[in-house]
Amino acid sequence: TYHTSGDLAADLAGERDAGLDHDDARNPAVIADLVGDHVGKAAGRATDLYVTATTSTVVALLIGASVLDANRAQATLALAAFPLVARAFGVVATGFGVMIARTDDSDSPASALWRGQLTTAVISLAGLLGAAHWLVAESGSIRLFWAGAFGLLAASMAAHAARLQIDRRIGPLRELIETQRVGESTGLAFGMSSGLGATAWPLGALAVAITAAWAVGASSGLPLGGVLGALTALMTISASAPYLLALGTFEAVADSARGVSALVTQAEDVQRRTARLDETGLSASTASQAYLIVTGG
Repeated sequence: TYHTSGDLAADLAGERDAGLDHDDARNPAVIADLVGDHVGKAAGRATDLYVTATTSTVVALLIGASVLDANRAQATLALAAFPLVARAFGVVATGFGVMIARTDDSDSPASALWRGQLTTAVISLAGLLGAAHWLVAESGSIRLFWAGAFGLLAASMAAHAARLQIDRRIGPLRELIETQRVGESTGLAFGMSSGLGATAWPLGALAVAITAAWAVGASSGLPLGGVLGALTALMTISASAPYLLALGTFEAVADSARGVSALVTQAEDVQRRTARLDETGLSASTASQAYLIVTGG
């Protein structure tokens, strides 16, 4: 509520009604807007991902216990623990991804962010393959590896597809402006329909990945192999949560940098750099939002 109130005061009242520029130092609501970005975006996403990670861990433990209980003769503790170990390797991979995401003025900030995400994905896949050979080498390790790879691919594709939509945002924005001529309720309806439409691709990717992981796991001949395959996909999706949380937090920080610099200095070079960061932050935010939809699903 605080985040939305700050946006209304700074953007609608300040920019539309008073005719001020974005993050204009003469707008007294800018500071509230900047604080609201951190409260509503950074803190909110951290809470969402924490809940998702905790819930998925509990689910993994319950399903692992079910596998052991239903197949006492065949199932082993290593088999039940495999999804959690695969996820642990993914969490380690996010640390390397964050360290790789560095750049300077000669390079695009966006390319650094996606380089970090690619590094996270590659190390996660390597850890997944190692965990499969370590824990389930005698019982279809390659099939479970592909089950986890499907989950990682779904999360990455959903995030990048959302990022690519940023380049085509002008069309929907123009349509939204046109609906405002009819009335604010029409604009609200259009915005809600656009938001619901944006969830279709992430949820579709999730459905395909979980179904494929289930089929691959079932074909392995393992006890409750389908469930184990789907669970492995879920764990690899959750494994990259820290890196995507970093992307979401970066968006709030980048947006604040532009506003703070506007309050402190009007130097053209500073404004150019912060505007570039703001654009990159929007792209990162869109990717993290798509990831939240996948993990929520």
